[in-house]
Amino acid sequence: MPGDSNRLATDEFTAFLMGLMFILYTDFESLQVLLFAFLDFFGIAAFTQVVAKRGAWHRKYLDYRTLAEGLRVQLYWAAAGVTSENKWKFAHDNYLQSQNAEFGWIRNVMRVAGLRADARPNQASSGVRFSLDEWVGGPDRGQLGYFRRKAFERLKRYQLTERLGSLSLAISVAAVFSFLLFGSQMNELTEGLVTVTMGFFLLLFGVREGYTYATATKELIKQYENMLRIFDNAHRRLTEAVSEEEQRLILSALGQSALDEHSDWILMHRERSLDESEIWRMSS
Repeated sequence: MPGDSNRLATDEFTAFLMGLMFILYTDFESLQVLLFAFLDFFGIAAFTQVVAKRGAWHRKYLDYRTLAEGLRVQLYWAAAGVTSENKWKFAHDNYLQSQNAEFGWIRNVMRVAGLRADARPNQASSGVRFSLDEWVGGPDRGQLGYFRRKAFERLKRYQLTERLGSLSLAISVAAVFSFLLFGSQMNELTEGLVTVTMGFFLLLFGVREGYTYATATKELIKQYENMLRIFDNAHRRLTEAVSEEEQRLILSALGQSALDEHSDWILMHRERSLDESEIWRMSS
C-alpha cells in the first residue's frame, strides 16, 4: 500500500499543474495543447483517486499506522513488565474502545500479540532500562527526540505556507498597482506575464494551503508539542523515581497517554482526505 502522505503530495502537484495549464491558456496564450495537458493531469488525478478508493488506501494507512503505534507501546510495556491492575483485563483494552466499532480488530491483534507478556510479565531490570533508553530516550533519541524533531519540522512547513501566503498577497497587490499605474502603457505580452505571475503564486498558495489542511499540519504541530511535553515530563519523573515499580507505574501512565493521542490522531485524519472535488477546488 503506497504511503498516504505520498499520495497527497502527488494530488497537490497534479492539482497545481492543472491550475497552471488553465491560467496559461486563459491569461497568456490560448493554445489547445494547454487544454489537453489540463485534461491529462485531471485524468491522472481522477485515476489515482479511483484506485485509492477501491484499495481503501487512506483507511488502511490510518488503521495500520494506528496498530503499529499501539504495538510500539505494547512492546515496551512488555519489556518493562507493565501490566494492568486487573489481571482479567489487558492493559490496552481501552484503546479506541469509545471511538468506533471498526477499530475492534486493532485491540484484538494487540490482545493476541500480548497474551504471553500479560500472562508472564517480565520482571528483569534490563527490561525497564531497555524501555527507558529505547522508548522514552533522550534529547536526540527515542520518542522524546522524535517528537522534538517532528514538531520542529512541521512548524517549519507551516511557516513556509504562511510566508507563501504573504508573498502571493504582496505580488497580487503589486500586480494590481502596476495595472492601475502603467496599464495603458503595457503591451499584451507584458499584461499576460503580470497576470500569469499573479495567478501562479495565488494558485501555488491555494494548493499548498489545501495540502496543509488535508494533512492536518496545524493540528499535528499541537499534538507533537503535547507529546513532547508528556515524554519530557515522563523522562524527568523516571529519572527521579526511586524504584523499578515506580518506573513501571510511570511507563504505564505514559503508554496510556500515547494510546490516547493515537486515538485522536486516527479520528482526525479519517476526516481529512482529498477527493476529486477537492482537486477541482484547489486548482480553480
